Amino acid sequence: MKKALCVLLAAMMSASLAACGDKENTGDSGSANSAGKTLRVTWNGDGDNRDKLLSCLEDYQKETGNTVEFTFVAGNWGEYFTKIQTMIAGGESLDCIFAAIEGFQMYVDMGLAMPLTDYAEEHKEEVDELMADVPDGLENTFYIDGVLYGFPQAYNTMVTHYNTKEFDAVGLEYPTEGWTTDDLLSMGEKLTRDVDGVKHYAVYVPTSYFELESMVRNFGGAFMTEDFTQATINSPECVAAFQFYQDLIHKYGYAPIPEPNQSSTQMLIDGTVAMQFAGRWPLFDYKANEFKDVGIQNIPVATEDVMQFGIDGMFVSASTKQYEEACDLAFWMSKPEYMKDFLTEGSIPTRLSVAEETVPTLGYPLNAELFYNRSDTAVPVSSPTSYAECSTIVVDAASQIFVEKADVQTVLDDANEKINQALAG
Repeated sequence: MKKALCVLLAAMMSASLAACGDKENTGDSGSANSAGKTLRVTWNGDGDNRDKLLSCLEDYQKETGNTVEFTFVAGNWGEYFTKIQTMIAGGESLDCIFAAIEGFQMYVDMGLAMPLTDYAEEHKEEVDELMADVPDGLENTFYIDGVLYGFPQAYNTMVTHYNTKEFDAVGLEYPTEGWTTDDLLSMGEKLTRDVDGVKHYAVYVPTSYFELESMVRNFGGAFMTEDFTQATINSPECVAAFQFYQDLIHKYGYAPIPEPNQSSTQMLIDGTVAMQFAGRWPLFDYKANEFKDVGIQNIPVATEDVMQFGIDGMFVSASTKQYEEACDLAFWMSKPEYMKDFLTEGSIPTRLSVAEETVPTLGYPLNAELFYNRSDTAVPVSSPTSYAECSTIVVDAASQIFVEKADVQTVLDDANEKINQALAG
């Protein structure tokens, strides 16, 4: 199946490609002019950051004379990657693809991305300067089989967010470095209570693929082997992690049952949960709600202390007819000036110098440096070619365990079998 899709995509890309797209989901940085070219870029999201993106690209347009046309694809990363495959297989010509690590391997395996080797050699000084400012662990994710395929832009690490007022209200100290799952249980007893007839919970359990694997890593587990050939989600370590978070809901009552369209970030802001596990993305909502009573700390340790990251960047599409210009744009979006303008909240700039300068400037959360100060030892989220399918399997399993209170071992045995089938292609 995978091989057949690759053949189809290759055939479609070798044909004459014409740029076409849904006008309702595109944003143009300006009218095309005879002196410049128009570059088409796909971006994950519903376009709510369109104006900011275009504003941050004004200098690029002035410098090059080129314009940028965005096609926004709403949905999670799995849905986004599937849409990209469909667009290219359907004959659409793309120049650059904004991608998260969950799609890196897929883009390369399916021939959707162009190597950047030639461009990097021709612009060695500039590319070397960029990579020297990016922690090695982050940089390495853009090399597939030793070949450079993308330029790093932003990343997220998983941390614990806590509402300081909730802790203050019950006389608890804030979580400290090296805190444990036992500490979480102890805190949960005090933080979970009724306040004026409203239930306040200690914590919101993780529900997404990225969040969930971050949790199991601190129990010594992972969803699959590092080479993505064998599922390990039913290992004793993973079972222990899922059992712990199920117990937070159904045994101790310290966490609410997750519900569709329920925002753990809004609950943290409102104080109806005291803690949630997330990256830097809640800062969009914190800022919009003028919520500053928040701090962060590492994920609680069960048996190991591991920080996991997800990362994104710009890839050059294999369907582009403007390789040099596409590479220029992809690289330009890794420059310090762009990162400082665009990554004010939501994600962490991959350039360490920019992260150190900009992340603390908001003044919150407490311990903001924890977002980036372990990036040199952090590990990447498991991101196989079949990520979209694997993600669905994991999230469905978590729903059975957390919502339906299903037997953890039974559910994870079934998930393990399904993931192995997905990895086998």
